[in-house]
Amino acid sequence: MYKDVNVENSVLEFKGGFVLICINFNRTVRGLDMAVPKKRTSKSKRDMRRANDHVKMPNVSNCPQCHEPVLSHHVCPNCGTYRGKTVILKEEA
Repeated sequence: MYKDVNVENSVLEFKGGFVLICINFNRTVRGLDMAVPKKRTSKSKRDMRRANDHVKMPNVSNCPQCHEPVLSHHVCPNCGTYRGKTVILKEEA
């Protein structure tokens, strides 16, 4: 029933009308070896992996000059100061 033909380091197998081309130690061209997990990941392991994937709140502090909220290590958008020095001149309306 099965017919094997050696053609230049590959094997052609005829099985029930289908042709499987096997190259180097019976690896089929139709389904190449891929990385597939041996076991299913449990809900606990999945959730433990996702435990640190949340969005964190930005570190907001108050500006020492105008007391408005400002992000750490950023110029104050209200008065334009950074570390006690005026970096951006703001016109008061």
